[in-house]
Amino acid sequence: STTGLEMTFGIDHSSYYVSSILLLFLAPALGGFLYGFDIGATSFAITSMEDSFNQHDDEENDAAWRIAIFVATPSVAAFLGSALMFYWGDSIGRKRELLYGSICYMIGAFWQ
Repeated sequence: STTGLEMTFGIDHSSYYVSSILLLFLAPALGGFLYGFDIGATSFAITSMEDSFNQHDDEENDAAWRIAIFVATPSVAAFLGSALMFYWGDSIGRKRELLYGSICYMIGAFWQ
C-alpha cells in the first residue's frame, strides 16, 4: 500500500533518482550564475575599454550609444531565445526542451 507522499497523480516516484533531479536543477542554476558572471565581466570590460569607446568619437553621444549596444546585446539575445523556445518547446515536449536547454547551458559554460 502506498501513501499520498509516495504516489502523486498515479505516478510511482520511487524510480526517480535524486542525481537526475539535481542535474535538472543544477544546469539552469549554472546558467543563472554565468549570467551574473557575464554582468560583472561586461562591467569590467566597459571600464577597461572606456578609452577605446571614447577615442574615435566625433560626438559624446556616440560612445554612450556603443556602450548601450555592448551591454544590451546579451539581454536581447536572451529575450529572443526565450521567445523562440516558447513556440518551439510545445512541439518538442517538456523533457526534450529541458535536455536541449541543459546542453546549451553546458556549451555556454565551457565556452566561457
